[in-house]
Amino acid sequence: MPDALMAKTIPVLDEEAWNRYVRAVESMKEQIRIVADESDALAELRDALLPKLMSGEIDVSKVDLTQHNNQLRVLRYCFQDIRKHLGFSPMECSSPV
Repeated sequence: MPDALMAKTIPVLDEEAWNRYVRAVESMKEQIRIVADESDALAELRDALLPKLMSGEIDVSKVDLTQHNNQLRVLRYCFQDIRKHLGFSPMECSSPV
């Protein structure tokens, strides 16, 4: 078995290919960091709001969700557009309306 393993060739990347690989990996690591930070922030927000919502301290029964959904759609579009221009996300952005 060791002889078969030793007979295998290992490809070596040239400098340009290696640099492309490093840039791609660094970009992925940055995206992972951003998503992890967002996740942490959302978990903190959930932990702060959920007890207040469950106890009735915060009343959302009269909130106009149609207005807020439209605002969220616009914000999502803006956020996607910013991420696209900064190179953080390959997803295509579409019109919010």
